[in-house]
Amino acid sequence: MIVGRRLVAAVSCTALMVAAGASLAFADGSKGDKTLTVVHFMSPAQDDGNSKGFAAAMATYRKNHPDITISDEFIQHDNYEMKLKTMVASKELPDVYYAKPDLFGVLRDNGLITPIDDVMKADPAFFKAYKKGAFSDFKVAGATWAFPFQLQSNHVVYYNKAIFKKAGYDKFPATMGDFVKACAAIRKAGYIPIAMGNKGKWLAPSCIYNTVVYRYTDASWFDSLYNKKGAKFTDRPFVDAAKLMVDLVKAGAFNDDMNSIDNNQQRTLFYSGEAAMFIEGSWALTPVIENCSAEMKKDIGLTVLPPVSGKEKLGNLVAGGAGWGICINGKISEAKKKLAVQYIKEVYGQEFCNVSGKSGGFPPMPPQIDPASMDPLQVAYNKLDFDFGPIFDVQLPSTIVDVFYNDLQKVLMGKLSPADYAKNIEAVR
Repeated sequence: MIVGRRLVAAVSCTALMVAAGASLAFADGSKGDKTLTVVHFMSPAQDDGNSKGFAAAMATYRKNHPDITISDEFIQHDNYEMKLKTMVASKELPDVYYAKPDLFGVLRDNGLITPIDDVMKADPAFFKAYKKGAFSDFKVAGATWAFPFQLQSNHVVYYNKAIFKKAGYDKFPATMGDFVKACAAIRKAGYIPIAMGNKGKWLAPSCIYNTVVYRYTDASWFDSLYNKKGAKFTDRPFVDAAKLMVDLVKAGAFNDDMNSIDNNQQRTLFYSGEAAMFIEGSWALTPVIENCSAEMKKDIGLTVLPPVSGKEKLGNLVAGGAGWGICINGKISEAKKKLAVQYIKEVYGQEFCNVSGKSGGFPPMPPQIDPASMDPLQVAYNKLDFDFGPIFDVQLPSTIVDVFYNDLQKVLMGKLSPADYAKNIEAVR
C-alpha cells in the first residue's frame, strides 16, 4: 500500500464530494429531514489519528452545511461495544453508528442496517479511491454493509536489524524454516527473539497465529468455514499453524513470561534492546516512533512473517482489514439514507484520510500528503505490500473466540496439543 498509488482517483473523488456537498436534493424535490443522529468513539481530546481526522472533517462539514443538524454522541472506545449491544437489544439505534461484522447478522435480521451496494454502484469514482481490501470485512451474505474509516494490519513484525546481524543474519529470513532457525540463533546470541505480551490472551491468536494460518491456506478457507461450506478448524492448515507455534516455543522464540505481560510491556522489551522483535498490529507503529530514539529507529525494520516453503504466493497475506465499519440504520427513510450517505462520504472522505494519515492513523484511502512530512517508519509501513485476510476474532462469534484465545495459551504452555486445540474450537462452532 504505497502512499499516492491512487492519487489521481482520490483527487477526482474529492472534487465530486465538493460538488455533491454543495446542496442536498431529495428524489421527491423536498428539503427532507436534515437531522442525523450519530454515535462514534472518535475522542474529543483528538489523541489519535482517526480522532484528529474526524474532528477536522466534521468542522468542514458543519461549515459547509449550516442547515444540517448532526446530533452526535461520543462513547469512550472501551465502553462502545457494550453500549452498542444494549442499543441493538432494544432495537433503538441512531441513524449512523459503528459496528463490527460479528454483529451484522443480528443487525440485518432485525432491520437495523442497510446494505450500501446501491451507493457504491451509483458513485464508482468515489469508491475507486479506497485501498485494496477496504470493504472486505463488510461483505457478508452477498451484500456490503458498511463504510470503512481505517484499514489496518493486525500483523506487523517490528525488528531490530542490528540484533539480527549479531546473530548472523544480514537480512530478514525469506522462509519460515529459516525464521525458526533465526529465532534459535538470536536466543543463542543472548536476546529474546520475539517479545510477546499475551496476558490479555488476544495478542498471540490475533496478531500472530491468525497470520500463521494464512501461511498454509488462503482466505477462501476461512470463507468456507465462516459460511459453513465444508471447512473445519480441524483441517490441516489450522492444525499445522498451531504446530508451528509449538516449534517457535521449542526454538526459544518467546520470552518465558509471555502469558504474564501485556502488549505494552512487550514493546518495552523491544525498546530497551532486550528483544529482537515484537509482533503486533499497525497501531503499534506510533508508539514505536514516539518511544525509540532517532538512532535506534535507523535499525528498525518492518515486515511480515515469511512464507512456508511451497506456499510463497501466500507470503503477503496477513490478518487485517477495516474492523469497525460505519453503518446506516435500516429503519430510516430513503431521504434520510441519502443524507446519511452524503454525511459519511464527506466526513470520512479525503480530508479525514489526509489528517488521519499525517497524524499516525491508517486510513482506507491513500492520504494525499508529502512523504517528507512523515516519519521514515510511517513511510516504510506504507510501502508494505499487504494482502488482507479476515481477522478471525473480528468475524467469529464470541463463543468461538473465547476458546480460540484461551486454549492457545494452553498450547503455548505445552498443556494442549495442536490437534486437541483444533478439536476444542470445532466443538463450539
